[in-house]
Amino acid sequence: LLLLLLLLLLLLLLLQAPLDSIKGAVHALGPTVELSQAFGGLPAGAPYHLRSVICYFGHHYTAFVLAQELGQWLLFDDHVIKTVGDWQQVQAAMVVSRLQPSLLFYEAADA
Repeated sequence: LLLLLLLLLLLLLLLQAPLDSIKGAVHALGPTVELSQAFGGLPAGAPYHLRSVICYFGHHYTAFVLAQELGQWLLFDDHVIKTVGDWQQVQAAMVVSRLQPSLLFYEAADA
């Protein structure tokens, strides 16, 4: 049984993205994006602000959501909601926990 558990753990580790890949992806994300910089051929326009990030790790999803009223990011993990802090703290939390940003929600600046 112990051998089976160790093999399962090894398999789960192999299925996860390498830490360097996670770091690169997380640090490439910013709290705002200008679509004309991300997609060539679009005219320059108002920036879009990041409002939430859905992350994946080991068959489990979590969400970071900006609580504008608080001016802080929150972590939603099943029934637990925690205050994380500013965007840099969200990035650090994603890297430390090996959370893979999978779905990003942006809002137009003039919305």
